[in-house]
Amino acid sequence: MVKLRSGFVAAAAVLWIFAMVVAAHADSLRKGVVQVQERESHNETKKEAGVTEKAGKKNTIRVLTYNIHHGAGMDHVVNLQRIADVIRSTNPDLVALQEVDRYLIRSGMANQAAVLGRLTGMHHEFAKALALEGGEYGIAILSRLPMESVHTIMLPNEAGGEPRVMLTAKLLPGQGLPAFVFANTHLEWQENAELAEKIRNDQAKKIRQYLKGKTPYILAGDMNALPDSKPMHVLTKDAEDATVSIGPTHEEDGKIDYILFDKKSGWKLALTERIQENTASDHYPVFSIFEWSPQGNMTKN
Repeated sequence: MVKLRSGFVAAAAVLWIFAMVVAAHADSLRKGVVQVQERESHNETKKEAGVTEKAGKKNTIRVLTYNIHHGAGMDHVVNLQRIADVIRSTNPDLVALQEVDRYLIRSGMANQAAVLGRLTGMHHEFAKALALEGGEYGIAILSRLPMESVHTIMLPNEAGGEPRVMLTAKLLPGQGLPAFVFANTHLEWQENAELAEKIRNDQAKKIRQYLKGKTPYILAGDMNALPDSKPMHVLTKDAEDATVSIGPTHEEDGKIDYILFDKKSGWKLALTERIQENTASDHYPVFSIFEWSPQGNMTKN
């Protein structure tokens, strides 16, 4: 009986040792897979960094404007990861965001500019347009470029109207590119179309007056105005519309989202496109690439 028990003990010991060897081998394989995944992820990051670095060598700036509808998509689901994926798909240097929430219940009490900055790996700045339901609502800038100074400019409005702002940042791109101002805004909208147009026109005049002394500049945003409207005529007196070739940016309101660039400096428009994504928000994102050519004016190739 003792010998039999000893045999069982010996067999159990052998099985235990075998199990440990298998577990160690499996752990080694798992670590190997993780290391491969980490290397692949690192390589993908290097590839993305390489694109940005290559763009810098070509003296380019990649700009996106996107009204994110506080992160709520056409399915009425608030999903900032989905918004971030759209942003990252264009590998932008600068992003102008409109309809951004900060600590609002409807969007999960998130600081949306900060969350999107983290998800895209970009610096963020937020400008409050109005206090809303215990939180804040406004616009934001995301940037891969160093920002020297940031300002919020209040825009004119009628008594009782929704406050509107412009957010500006002075950018220091380096790599042979000059410092310039990037501005983001969201102009008036209300049911009274005639009054809304008057207010937008006043807001456009204020923006033009402010930016005239800030050349070179790029202005982006949701203007709530059609291309042939008075506000757009005001804004394009000193700036070129980079979005002439694209279609509607909102299913109901038409083309109301724009990227404009200063006529007096050396930016040239290399590319503009409407990103074909209409699920993450009720607006299409608009994307442009600019090339710096100090000998030329800001005109399209």
